[in-house]
Amino acid sequence: MEKSIGNRILVIDEKDNCKVIISPLKERWKEALLFAWLMAFTIIGFYMIYLLFFGMDSIDNSQIEGDITEVLRNQKIYLLVFVAFWMYFEFKVLKGFLWLWKGKELIQITKDEITIKHGIFSYGKANKYFIDNVKNFDLVEHKTFSFGFDYENAFWRQGTDALIFDANGKSIGFGKKLNEKDAKLLWRLLKDRIKKLAKS
Repeated sequence: MEKSIGNRILVIDEKDNCKVIISPLKERWKEALLFAWLMAFTIIGFYMIYLLFFGMDSIDNSQIEGDITEVLRNQKIYLLVFVAFWMYFEFKVLKGFLWLWKGKELIQITKDEITIKHGIFSYGKANKYFIDNVKNFDLVEHKTFSFGFDYENAFWRQGTDALIFDANGKSIGFGKKLNEKDAKLLWRLLKDRIKKLAKS
């Protein structure tokens, strides 16, 4: 049996398990803008890499004042720093774009364990936790007017978790960018399914 919570959460109830699929927040026009920005940023980055490794030799040295070797060395340092920052943000934005395009969270509950998977396409590690080890399953309270919250929930980021539990000495979060209403409904549903499956 299938049911939906909001427009991002699909709940599939079966005899011996409950599956929950959480899709990313979809805003197509923002995805299109992000894709265009990512393409431009990628082209700029590859051009800078080309300059760093091959392009400095083709520079017209006649216009450079002072010690040419020193100026070119400083230019290479600048390009190296630029490329390092570019690689970091390229990875983050590409990962965010792929998450928006083909990502999902999968939560599966059985009588004995809960499985959490954050996947892009079909890739992603599924982490399993014994139900007996799951403690303090609750909603996450966020400081909504903080820089950290705003940064983590920027459109190109995967976002903050709405639900959390402790297991094996770790805090496990899921439900990225869920609004408060959907998070509460999902929290109640999962608690109910854990109890029902434990009795089966």
